[in-house]
Amino acid sequence: MKIAVVEFLGRGGMIHYAYQWCQALAQHGDEVTLLTDRRFELDRLPRDFHLRRLFDLWDPKSADSHTPAPRHFLRRLGR
Repeated sequence: MKIAVVEFLGRGGMIHYAYQWCQALAQHGDEVTLLTDRRFELDRLPRDFHLRRLFDLWDPKSADSHTPAPRHFLRRLGR
């Protein structure tokens, strides 16, 4: 069976869950593709599934999230 798993943010706790889920499905014999962010943090781990880094989304918890209000507003408006 062909399965596509989509996880928009390639960082954090949910990507670990998606990675383990894709591994289990692939080891079960399914053809699995994980569609995720270009900054996939588990890139160096071995995997039995296909990986496609498609998304380039902004990180809501980035280090620069404590910017002054006008700059923050303009950044959000641009996105």
